[in-house]
Amino acid sequence: MADRLITMAEIFTKLEERRVILAPTHAEMLIDQHFDTWTVKFAAQMGAPYLTGLPDGFVPWYPPIAHIGVDIGLNNIMVGERAEVKVTLGEGDYQDTAAGRKKMKEDKRYLESRFSALLYSIGTYSTEDPWRDVVRKCLALGLGTVTYSVAYGRWTDPPFGKTKDGKHREGRNAKERAEYREWAEKRSRTLAFDVQSVHPRNIFFDPHHNPPQDYIREEHVSWGQAEREHPDLEIWRTTPAGQSQPDSVARVIYCSESAYACFIGKEPVTPKAMKPNEDGVAKNPSGLLFHRMAFSGFGDTNETGDFVFRLKGIIRDLRDVIVAKVTNLNVLAAMAQEYAFSGVDVQADDVNEAKAEMAGYERGPGAKNFYSRNIQGTPQVTPQVPAVVFQEMEQVDRLLEIGFGPEILRGIREPGETAAGQRSRSTIAQA
Repeated sequence: MADRLITMAEIFTKLEERRVILAPTHAEMLIDQHFDTWTVKFAAQMGAPYLTGLPDGFVPWYPPIAHIGVDIGLNNIMVGERAEVKVTLGEGDYQDTAAGRKKMKEDKRYLESRFSALLYSIGTYSTEDPWRDVVRKCLALGLGTVTYSVAYGRWTDPPFGKTKDGKHREGRNAKERAEYREWAEKRSRTLAFDVQSVHPRNIFFDPHHNPPQDYIREEHVSWGQAEREHPDLEIWRTTPAGQSQPDSVARVIYCSESAYACFIGKEPVTPKAMKPNEDGVAKNPSGLLFHRMAFSGFGDTNETGDFVFRLKGIIRDLRDVIVAKVTNLNVLAAMAQEYAFSGVDVQADDVNEAKAEMAGYERGPGAKNFYSRNIQGTPQVTPQVPAVVFQEMEQVDRLLEIGFGPEILRGIREPGETAAGQRSRSTIAQA
């Protein structure tokens, strides 16, 4: 009896179950993502409770501390590195002779070079390198995921079909043969797989098995793009009257070793080349899951195995330190302004007279102010900054170095440091 394929209802039931299980993890990832992207709105929201007591008119600044920290790790992992490919061949497939061993080495070297070229092509085929993005997501959010589904739209059939033994028909005349050569040349430059980095909050992996036995991916795609690619769906004709169509629509992809399915708004859009059933589910003849995941390793397991503890990037435990650093930088900037442009105490017989006299008071380099005889202006004496302020700043910097790596990895050298000393510190930091 053939294995029963999963149904569409079962796929969406699994999706909702995993949505609940992974909700706490996805919520923490969203906060980490906000720290990484560090929009002005989120930064101001995070900094508001801490940035108090600053001078009137002071404009806070929010440097992207987390983003810089993640980039340090990313650049030290990716810059100048080439993916190492190792191919293992079965010794039983080669004769145990000098010629057989030589042939095995040649085949091994050939396959490794081809796979290295493939990885390079994948990294440069699109505008964004999926390998780099996977590493970045792993560092920042705690999980990196890559998908490598078959690109049916790019991997087209030969223009004149195939013979009974599976060979391509190259055409019957010069015109057709030229057309076939053009097709073959174009196909030779085309990647058969659509390799992409999947955002960790869009992947709903099997939480009950390690490694996962199936994956569900939910992404929101442009409504217009989805309608152009799948114009016959019922969803395009069921928008309630008087309501404008939404900007995006959910696309759900299911993949296991035995089944594959794709849905737009719960309507099947599985490629016809896979011969899906009425439920939109097709057999997966390759047996590939088309997804691979990598945990960052910065998390840990608790007694219940919650993923919120296991999936953790380098930002998670440094959120308070990042906010403390931003606070310190703003306090330092405010102090610099106060010391550089100190205020003036004005003495007069009448308060209103003093206010009127100071209405045109100027601050800044080269400023000039003139006072009446009965008005006296005295520059304010700024208070001495306690040493504990700078001690706290130094402590925060040390905590950031522990979490994000030493500053030498960013090329920052200590005052008076020699080039040899810098190389030595860099070597130790990278070890």
